[in-house]
Amino acid sequence: MKSRSRPGAAFVLAALAAASAAAQTSAGGGPVPVTPEMVVAFQTGDLNAYFSMANVSPTWMPDSRRLVFSRPDPQAPGRFWIESFDTQTGRTTRLEEGSDPRPSPDGKAIAFMRGQGEARQIWLMTADGKNLRQLTHYEGGLGGWAFNVAWSPDAGRIAFSYSPDIAATKARKEKAGSKDGKPEEPKSTVVVYGSKADLPLDSEIWTVDVAGGAEKKLGSYQTQLFELSWFPDGKRLLVYGFRHGTSYRESQDESDVIVIDAASGVRKNLVSAGGEGLVGRVSPDGRRIAFFYDADDVRYPDMYTVAVVPSEGGPVRSLTPKLVSSGRPVWSPDGRTIYYIAHAGAFTQIFAISPDGGAPRAITTSAAMHRNAALSPDGKHIAWYEEQADGRARAVFAGADGSNPRTVVNLTPQYDNLRLGPAREVRWKSFDGLEIAGILVLPPGAVPGKPLPMVVELHGGPIGGMSVTGQLICVGALERQIWAAKGYAVLAADYRTSGVYGWDQILAGREKQNFMEMDFADIDSGVDEMVKSGIADPNRIVVGGHSYGAVETEWIITHSHRYKAAVAYEGGPDWYRAYGDLYSVGGNTTLTWQFRGRPWEVPENYFKNSALYMVKGVTIPTLFIVGDGVDYGGSYASPYEYMYSALKQQGIETQMLRYKQEGHVVFKPENVRDLTTRVVAWVDGHLGAGPKP
Repeated sequence: MKSRSRPGAAFVLAALAAASAAAQTSAGGGPVPVTPEMVVAFQTGDLNAYFSMANVSPTWMPDSRRLVFSRPDPQAPGRFWIESFDTQTGRTTRLEEGSDPRPSPDGKAIAFMRGQGEARQIWLMTADGKNLRQLTHYEGGLGGWAFNVAWSPDAGRIAFSYSPDIAATKARKEKAGSKDGKPEEPKSTVVVYGSKADLPLDSEIWTVDVAGGAEKKLGSYQTQLFELSWFPDGKRLLVYGFRHGTSYRESQDESDVIVIDAASGVRKNLVSAGGEGLVGRVSPDGRRIAFFYDADDVRYPDMYTVAVVPSEGGPVRSLTPKLVSSGRPVWSPDGRTIYYIAHAGAFTQIFAISPDGGAPRAITTSAAMHRNAALSPDGKHIAWYEEQADGRARAVFAGADGSNPRTVVNLTPQYDNLRLGPAREVRWKSFDGLEIAGILVLPPGAVPGKPLPMVVELHGGPIGGMSVTGQLICVGALERQIWAAKGYAVLAADYRTSGVYGWDQILAGREKQNFMEMDFADIDSGVDEMVKSGIADPNRIVVGGHSYGAVETEWIITHSHRYKAAVAYEGGPDWYRAYGDLYSVGGNTTLTWQFRGRPWEVPENYFKNSALYMVKGVTIPTLFIVGDGVDYGGSYASPYEYMYSALKQQGIETQMLRYKQEGHVVFKPENVRDLTTRVVAWVDGHLGAGPKP
């Protein structure tokens, strides 16, 4: 095969060389510094450190002793292996290639996913990893959106819900051509705004007989289905349905807690609301459903109470205030406790509360993002997946009260020989006394009391709080270590509009229409604290973020002069326009609520919170980054072009990068490498660690 050079080849070779050096440290050498090339190689799959939370989520076997999970193969990017872990002996056993393992209720078999694209189907194997067989033969494969699989309580059937991918379905039809085998005549490419042609395809629920393989379609449903599970009686299914109105008809978004008859497929909505994530689970006795709920139904995303509703329908009772929650509520086997995950400061933690009310109690408190909690069938242990502040990830099990946590599997062994900077939560008081949290990463071996150059990193959302992944380049959990290895401190700062600090803060920002101003004060006070404590050099600070973090960055450059440079990656500076373009064509109900009206009704509210109209006097050099519009999931370039032009005309150093055929996050390996090189050069050039870009 003829070899040929390609853009970024030197970048990849440098990454592989760094990885080789990292591997050699196990033979007695010291830890290897993190490099940008290495981080990109991990992220893009060259070194295969990428993993999916769903794929690695630990699941209990019915014996309450073993856990099954899947993990990436460090030697083969994109390949996963299913393994089991014995919590008594600490022994790990490799079972078979695949992902998303689901043990049968009787413990005799494991269902799992295998294959790629059209070959992706549900497979079965015995609990010892033997006797493999393909269970489903779904046309086009089961790799589409919102796929779920669940065993019936008697282990006789498997139910799965599936939302077909529009693009893949369209491509298959076009490939098939007409009935006589001749290609179809070219059709118009017109998009008729307000038509039904672009609505998501109906979701489907199927059951499969485990013994004979017979498949039965329960029905098609005009909604996207998530988190499918069975009632204990085996006669009904519970699922969360989200009807996305898409652009042009967002006001029709609706979420439902749905019960499906497992024999007839007849649907019954227990709870309905607008644009919410009503993810739930049935209690062990089948009498109640625990789920996330927003009683206000204000169409402001991702803040929910933990609530219960009778499984036959009835009044909803909220057990908590509104939280920034994730995952789904989980019942203890005796039905006396509901476990859930929510943000508490910089990290997500696992909490427990009685379904009858009372104060919640914290199960975890460590400096990590906790995900996918699972209770053992005997109720004595809990398992979860966590992403630690320094970039490492692992699956863990502990006592049901969180005591004595032990590692099930290290999901990032590639990081073990890297020289990582320490990471921890920090907190500070904002201007009005509100305590705000963040994550601070320091260089390895940083000398206390010696001020450092600092990168201030802002997360997107805004609702959702912090994450452990980098936000200037979006190349994963090791991104912050790029800066730490260069001798920079990193402050990943939260702000009140994230929702972590209470629903009352969201309401106050809406009432006074000063949420951008308040967020800026929170971020800036965090920087003040880092300077005051001797961590940050006040003359060498860069700020940046992705998505809403870029919106915050654009606000900062139009209201501050303290930063040496900025990076704004895919965040629109104009709320007025955001109301009706891209995914908001036809109107945006969230913005209508947030700004207390539509743009033509209260234009002053939109303008006063939009950085686009405040560019006069900007002095901070800024790098703008944008994808390729709605067809690829990115933003329109014109607002960024305006910001870029405004800085250029005022004599301020600026660059703008537009990545063709890329979306909200740059994905193609060659573009990820290019973006990383450019952002690192921009930051280094303005913090004095390298030549000006």
